[in-house]
Amino acid sequence: MNETESRLIPSRIQKIEQDKIELAKIKIPTTFLSVSPYKRIVEMDSNTFNETVIQMSNDTYVQIYKYKSYDLNLLNVEEKRILIQQFANFLRIYSDDIKNVSLMFPVNTTEQQNYWMMKYEHAKTQIQKELSAERLLRLKAIQTHFKTQTHYCYIFSNTIQEMEDKMRNINQYHSLIESKPLTREEKEQLLYRLNNQEPE
Repeated sequence: MNETESRLIPSRIQKIEQDKIELAKIKIPTTFLSVSPYKRIVEMDSNTFNETVIQMSNDTYVQIYKYKSYDLNLLNVEEKRILIQQFANFLRIYSDDIKNVSLMFPVNTTEQQNYWMMKYEHAKTQIQKELSAERLLRLKAIQTHFKTQTHYCYIFSNTIQEMEDKMRNINQYHSLIESKPLTREEKEQLLYRLNNQEPE
């Protein structure tokens, strides 16, 4: 742009054009690992816990527990009140940082499907085959059309030793939270689903 052109174009537009050129020079990270807060899943080399923990990109650690699920339609008013009180007490007493994550997942009926497929293949009569086929179709329809809401609790720590202490502490809330954290495979599946939000 020569001097006469620069005098004709207002300065604010020149500034916008200059900013566009500057932004075009900035390289944006394009790999998942360069933008993800997760670094890797590591084994907890401990005498008490034979578990895995997620190491974050800032070298802190996260353990993931699954909240126990209750069918609220089957609970009476007093049982619901007790559950709410237990959760409120947990939030009041557990003073460390936590993160609650709720997700809708398709109902997983793979194990039941495998069982009924085996029953179908080993059926001796036509009635057994028809019953097994009906159960298989029903389980496939449930997996295709129904979703279940699952809730997770993330616990944070700076070191693995600190995580062990927090895991001992969290076990006292066994009425709310599963006693064991997620396995490596479950963590991998959860992280995959969190970072791949396409409909299933």
